[in-house]
Amino acid sequence: MVHGIHIEEMLKGLAAGHRRTLSRVITLIESQREEDAEVKSLIMKSIGEWRKSAVKIGITGSPGVGKSTFLNGFVQLFEGTPYQIAILSIDPSSTTTGGSILGDKIRMTNLIEMEQVFIRPSPSKGILGGINVNTWETVLICEAAGFDYIFIETVGVGQSEIEIQYLTNEVWYLTMARSGDEIQTMKRGLMEIVDRIIVTKVDLEPDEARKTVKLMQQSLESVHRGKDRISFYTLTPFDKQSMQDLFGSLNSNSRTPLNSDQLMHWMGKGFQDLILRKVQSHARLKGLYEHLRQEIKNNKMNYWTAMEYLANEIDDLWES
Repeated sequence: MVHGIHIEEMLKGLAAGHRRTLSRVITLIESQREEDAEVKSLIMKSIGEWRKSAVKIGITGSPGVGKSTFLNGFVQLFEGTPYQIAILSIDPSSTTTGGSILGDKIRMTNLIEMEQVFIRPSPSKGILGGINVNTWETVLICEAAGFDYIFIETVGVGQSEIEIQYLTNEVWYLTMARSGDEIQTMKRGLMEIVDRIIVTKVDLEPDEARKTVKLMQQSLESVHRGKDRISFYTLTPFDKQSMQDLFGSLNSNSRTPLNSDQLMHWMGKGFQDLILRKVQSHARLKGLYEHLRQEIKNNKMNYWTAMEYLANEIDDLWES
């Protein structure tokens, strides 16, 4: 365990908004080591004393649509304002190390020199869509560090991408001018949580962009939420003027904490993670699991028999 005085120093540095301390604390939060769990818990419980809510915005959309490029252009509009901006970019994780492998930071080169902007690529830890309990905890840590706006950029794949709604006050969906067939395949669940739809790279195909907006508005009429509840924007990330309407619509006063439904979602996720960690760390069960893996690999046992062995072992653990 880290000595108490070191925890106090980390908390003071975090409250003061020191970026190096912030990075250290987030690394600690993301740690899967059992020895870090107690320190992490102490920090998370302590930040509630001064943490204030930020405006939390989720950025989602298919891979390749230009989410990082959009943020690179849009966040530059904050230059000269008093606002502190955090960008949490969810990267696919390396299956070997568990770390981030894309590094969206390299696509936000214009923001690196802005002192008011903090960019943190975070590993998805193999979760399709990338949102996990550590993402929620990192959002809370950034609020404790005094950020006014927090943008969370998702990987853009998987049904779990819908979980972005449990982290944010608003969800922005990015798309490009494209065929009507592709628009019709958009996930119904995703469309029900979106607050703004942003059609990017309009300069390349302005007519197609207008057509895209019209088709999406028609598609929205078939879901529960009416098209009048979603705002549409057409822009190009390389033209600051085209983003002024979107920027001007931001409301810094909408700093609302997560609601009870959102908190209960993370309670459920945390409980699942806790059970999984406890089961996986149990020496006897872990040994049985590895033995059964080898049995299956060597064609000495089938999958269903192995699952029966594991289920019986877990039942014994609960009863003991």
